[in-house]
Parts: sequence; structure tokens; C-alpha cells
Amino acid sequence: MKTFISTLALVLSLCFANNVSAQFYVRIRPIAPVVVVPPGPSPRHVWVPGEWRWNKRRGEYVWREGFWIEPRPGRVWVPGFWEDGPGGSRWIAGHWRRAGRRGY
Repeated sequence: MKTFISTLALVLSLCFANNVSAQFYVRIRPIAPVVVVPPGPSPRHVWVPGEWRWNKRRGEYVWREGFWIEPRPGRVWVPGFWEDGPGGSRWIAGHWRRAGRRGY
């Protein structure tokens, strides 16, 4: 039983750790590629622009391409952005926000 609880705790911690965006600071921001947005599949879809993701193995931010998606009901897409902090900049990932709310 003790092993089961330990294993369950480990699995849950890994699940929650993957949902937390990493906060890695860089002194020089990478340059985003120039992107030509392809036509959307329907008028309902919204373009979610590409953004930076931290790659642990490479030890750097890597670019993830943008994509079209149907918006979630009552939500708007907030694009990711660079935020200056101590010793450099960190990427704040894009996310869905309830319509009518402010901030990120």
C-alpha cells in the first residue's frame, strides 16, 4: 500500500508539473520567424500565433508554429509575450482567458 501511495504521488506530481509553464530567463530574446498565416478552415476558427516553448534538453527556447482552432465558448485567446525580469526576459505563454476579464 505504501508503494502504491508513493507511486500515485509521483504520477500526480508529474502531471501537475507538466501543466505549469516554466519560467526560464534569457538575456537575449530569440527572434521569431516571419510567418505567413494560411487561410482559415472556416469563419469560426481563430489563428493562434506561434510561440516560444522551453526545451529542457536543448536548454533554449524553441519556436512552435501557430495553428487554427475553434475558440472555446466565452473565451478569447491572449497571445504570448516576452516579460522583462531580473537578469533577462521570460516568455509568458499564450492562453485562453474568459471574455471580459483583464490581464493575463
